[in-house]
Amino acid sequence: MAEVLAIVGGLAAFVQLSSTAARVARILLRFAMNAGAVSAQVKHFAHQVQTFSATVELARGHLHGYCTAHPKSPLVIHISSHKVLDNVLSEAQAIEDHLWDVYRQAKKLNSRSVIWASIKWSLKRSSILELSPEMQSLLISLNVLQSTVLLDLALRSPASDDSRRECEHLRGVIKALLKTLKHLHSQLFEHHQRDETRLYESLSLDYMRHGPLIELAESMCKHGTVPDPPRSSPSTSQHGIGDPRAPPEGPNGSQGSGSMTARTTTSSVPFRMESSVPRRRRVRRSRPPPPPEPRPVDKTLRVREGDLNRSIAGYVREPTGTFRYTTAYVAENLDGNIISSSRASELGLVVGPPGEDGDVRFKFDTGQPVHSIGRAVVQWRKSKHSDARYPTLTVTCDVCENTSVGLILGRPFLEEQARWWRRRNQSTSI
Repeated sequence: MAEVLAIVGGLAAFVQLSSTAARVARILLRFAMNAGAVSAQVKHFAHQVQTFSATVELARGHLHGYCTAHPKSPLVIHISSHKVLDNVLSEAQAIEDHLWDVYRQAKKLNSRSVIWASIKWSLKRSSILELSPEMQSLLISLNVLQSTVLLDLALRSPASDDSRRECEHLRGVIKALLKTLKHLHSQLFEHHQRDETRLYESLSLDYMRHGPLIELAESMCKHGTVPDPPRSSPSTSQHGIGDPRAPPEGPNGSQGSGSMTARTTTSSVPFRMESSVPRRRRVRRSRPPPPPEPRPVDKTLRVREGDLNRSIAGYVREPTGTFRYTTAYVAENLDGNIISSSRASELGLVVGPPGEDGDVRFKFDTGQPVHSIGRAVVQWRKSKHSDARYPTLTVTCDVCENTSVGLILGRPFLEEQARWWRRRNQSTSI
């Protein structure tokens, strides 16, 4: 009975995990109602979190029912004595901590402006969506455990054609789940090695961390029983390999006696002291490196939520010479112009290298500054056809990878507009 109590106590942690996931899903769905263009993406992820919450609760109920109905089952005893659930529970705890972090971030996403809400989501999207592989890994582990329990029940049932087919089906399911789990962790490990942003840093990439669970599932598939306990030899019965209390290894990898190690160490010390002490050599000091050339002063374009309260419509010249209709936000206090890489591609603009006047960064008050990836020249016209009163304006925009930014015209554009469009005492209002 103690084994059942230990397992049931561990499964209680999944109740809190399921509740936290459901809470995160609700707040994301509320944000999606006013998220504009990113609403579909937010809803998709929120529904994914909802499914995770329901699946975790179903798995907990199924495992709880099996353990209480079969308290003396060898499978229950093995799960408890070999701590099969420990690594799964530690993974669940890490995901719950991450869910609370996402919950705190989601509470700050709501905004009165749809464009600002989209910008906030784009800046927080990576840290929020990294929950997906974590949840997938835990669900696969729980499915492996559930399938193993179902296989045990099928093996206990009376022999028949149906039971044999059920056992073969469950064996295939377990093998496919283990293969998927291994592929998931190897794929994330390769991505983790290539990506300097360390997107999946919070997820353990060690596939063999699930060793006890994998060993149990494979043994049930191959032999229909739990794994046999490892037989220990007399030399390793008290101290295992890697135990700090174990005697040190000899030159061939075998464990040697303490006296032998002491004699070897003592005899080697005089040899090192008499003949192996290197002579001191004069170290030539290299000349100090020349002072670095002065860097241009960095520039930060700060966009606040209240700045994007006006918009303007016009036409932008494409490389083909035609003018294409588009809209832009106007920010009077912005000391520059900003265009997203997607909007630049949509308008057919050529993105050149960054300017020589320093590094340009964008600060949206929702996260760390984002660096510009280049510049694009925008030729703006008020109407599609040429009008002498409103000549074409040429302004330079710094390009941002944030797809929700679109096009934001700041003070440089307004100054050009006031300079060239002031004809026949017309106002510069837009």
